[in-house]
Amino acid sequence: MPIELIPKGARVVLFGYGKRGKDFFRQNQLLQWCDIVLVVDNHFQNYSMEAVRVENPIEIKCTEFDFVLLAIADFKIKECVEAQLRDWGVDKEKIINNVFCNWVNIPAKVIASYSMPSEKIRIGFIPLGGIGDNIINLKLYQEIVKLAPNSEIDVYSQQSGGANSIFYGQSNLHKIFSFVSEQIPLADYDVVLDCNFEPGLLRCNFERVEKICPRLAERLHVLYEYQGGDFVNLPIQEYMNRLRIERARLMGWNRYTLYGGSGAFDIKDQYVDFFMDETYEKEYEKLLLNKPYITYNYGADDLSKNVKVQNKMWPLEYHEKFNRMFKELFPEVELVQIGAKDVVRVIGADRYITGQNLEVVKYILKNSLCHVDCEGGMVHMATQLGTKCVVMFGPTPVWFFGYDRNINLAPRVCGECQGVITDWYTRCLKYGRPECMYSIAPERVLDAVGTCLKEKFR
Repeated sequence: MPIELIPKGARVVLFGYGKRGKDFFRQNQLLQWCDIVLVVDNHFQNYSMEAVRVENPIEIKCTEFDFVLLAIADFKIKECVEAQLRDWGVDKEKIINNVFCNWVNIPAKVIASYSMPSEKIRIGFIPLGGIGDNIINLKLYQEIVKLAPNSEIDVYSQQSGGANSIFYGQSNLHKIFSFVSEQIPLADYDVVLDCNFEPGLLRCNFERVEKICPRLAERLHVLYEYQGGDFVNLPIQEYMNRLRIERARLMGWNRYTLYGGSGAFDIKDQYVDFFMDETYEKEYEKLLLNKPYITYNYGADDLSKNVKVQNKMWPLEYHEKFNRMFKELFPEVELVQIGAKDVVRVIGADRYITGQNLEVVKYILKNSLCHVDCEGGMVHMATQLGTKCVVMFGPTPVWFFGYDRNINLAPRVCGECQGVITDWYTRCLKYGRPECMYSIAPERVLDAVGTCLKEKFR
């Protein structure tokens, strides 16, 4: 239940009493957060035997309330209900509809009808987040392949291009789908797993898995039991992840080894096997990066979708100062900015190679003497390709996301606030700006890069 969007004690109409609506109602009973004054559903006749009285939505017109909470997974139905409410004069500000919590209803680009082959189990694998998260998720994917060599895996990703670059060429891969407007056909799979900070088992046909992949079945039983307790099902995703981070700190786990925290998977290190498409090497050669070079990136995914700069990004003015100092100290080494096609170009680079296919970016990073960045997708990719990175950390914890082989620069002020508020990635709770990132001076970054280059030129 999205309690971060509802003031405590508010009068709420719960619209929808399917699985999601029942979950919200049950959670509110436990939390005693708001006053659910009315429960409605357009198919209210189907709920006449429920312990909770489910009314015709028309009753909203004669009910006093502060908010209408839409417990509806299907995007199209949700849009129709919003229009219905607005026709009845309900203010848009009173409609809570941006609820993302139930991955059973993830929309996917393609729906296929599969017959279950007796010799293989079919697995739906759902990596969450951007490029960096997908790389981390790949660790779990590869662990599953070890446990179930006779499996066929479909990947359902929030990113099409990013997922293709990360998962293409992996063992047991069947297809990669991207989210669009439909739902994952759960019934077509023996196992459906999502990966956030910890694996989530959404579906499992234990009978078939035990018969065909007993090692995987044993592990999934452990995961199933784990999901029934602890704080796995807390209502706010960000806060739940913060608790997972704190437990990882206590147990000595990092972002990768946390996947084994449930006891279901044996994950001991941070590294994955990456596929590189040789056909893109010629595209890389066309860039004529013939001199020694280092790379840097100025960017991070806009999680808010409101074109907000993430707090974990190193300040632009610091980047510019670093570029000037670097060229004075290392004039023979080219400075290359990489990133998405619409990134801000930082003054002082020798080359701007932005908007490239990720397969080309792999070659650029692999051949770089050093990569400079905030914690994010390009760091994860470069590190897995063997390139040492200088990484500036702020809101995200160094010990959790950092790689031992990199030079990880922790903030000298504050930091590690990930998940303490829901919009931690764009709002600094303590200061007017992310002082954690401003505390990492350009001179400190330059010293770290110099250390990398000395190792290369020994």
